[in-house]
Amino acid sequence: MDREHLDLPGCRLRIPRLKTDTSKRVVPLAPRLRELLLDHAAILSGDPKAPLFPNRNGRRQTPGNVRTRILSPAGEAIGLHVTPHMLRRTFASLLAEFGVPPRRAMYLLGHTNPTLTMSVYQQVLDVSAANLRTTIEGLLGCDPAAGFEVFAGRQDWLLPAGDTVHLSRDSRRSADQA
Repeated sequence: MDREHLDLPGCRLRIPRLKTDTSKRVVPLAPRLRELLLDHAAILSGDPKAPLFPNRNGRRQTPGNVRTRILSPAGEAIGLHVTPHMLRRTFASLLAEFGVPPRRAMYLLGHTNPTLTMSVYQQVLDVSAANLRTTIEGLLGCDPAAGFEVFAGRQDWLLPAGDTVHLSRDSRRSADQA
C-alpha cells in the first residue's frame, strides 16, 4: 500500500486492485485507526508513491517482515498468534456485530462470493457480552452505534471535533466506487 492510498481528510483507505476487480475498494477508517495513522503520517515524508509502511530501508515490507515485526509483537501483547487472516475475520465479525448489511460487508471485505462473506461474517466474537462494548470502544475509538455509521456508509465519516467533510449520498457512493 502506498501513501497515496491513505485519505486522512476523507477518513478512508483506498485499497488498490490486487487479485480481482472487487479487491479495489474504499474502506472507512475507525476513529482510533485514523488517530494512529495521523501520527504515523506525520513522520513520513516524500513521494506519495512510496510505501505507507516502509521497512527501515524505505522499501516495501515483505510478508516475513510483517509477520515478525508487526503481527508477532501484537500477538505477544494479547497472548495470541495473530495472522492477517485473523484480522480480516475479526473485521468481518465486527461488521456483523454492528449490524452492517451483508452486501456492504461483502464490499468492505473485497469478496466476490456472498457465501464466503456470510460464512466468515457470521463468526462470533470471543468476548463476553459485558465486555463487548468496552472492547469495541477501546479498539475502534467509537461506540457500536458510531461503528455502524462509519462502516455501513450511511452518513459522513466520523471525524474529530472541528473536522468536517460534507458528502452527499451520491458523492459518497461515487467515492466508494472509486
